[in-house]
Amino acid sequence: MKAKDYSVIQAQIYHELEQARCALTKESLCKKLNCKEHEFNKEIKALIRSGELYLCQNGYVLKEYASTDEQLWHLSWALGLLDTSATHVVLDKDLLELAPAAIQSLINSGQMDNDQRRRLKELRNKLLSAMEAPKLILQIYHKVENLLDEYLESKRIGDGKIVVKDFRELKKYQKNFK
Repeated sequence: MKAKDYSVIQAQIYHELEQARCALTKESLCKKLNCKEHEFNKEIKALIRSGELYLCQNGYVLKEYASTDEQLWHLSWALGLLDTSATHVVLDKDLLELAPAAIQSLINSGQMDNDQRRRLKELRNKLLSAMEAPKLILQIYHKVENLLDEYLESKRIGDGKIVVKDFRELKKYQKNFK
């Protein structure tokens, strides 16, 4: 988000955090800006979505001034939210599994009105938007998983009792395969 795209309150929040170069609490920012909490909450969300702001243990901090500890806390917190929200979505698994057939039935009926078309487009846009973060996280998880498999985990071979650190060690156990 470019500075010119900020609302007045967002620009003030950014300015205060820029000056502080550290985390500031919601209370202190609201007091400095003389704004109500509900106004602040609305404006801070846009700054967070812009990717320039972290919510951390001690309040809000601009990404460029966030310490490694603040970034790690934020990541841990965000992954906890993701896990919790995923758990809640799984509770509705049965309902979610009905969606493709219901949508296909609506399409096949040929009787979809403009309002239904609009809602399906909105649903598609919501799904695409909602999938961006999980896709990125999944890509990173796969990289980490591959790295861990390669460097930290042993491979079991044969009857599963022989453990080797890498395939170069297989020569020692070659007789087990004959």
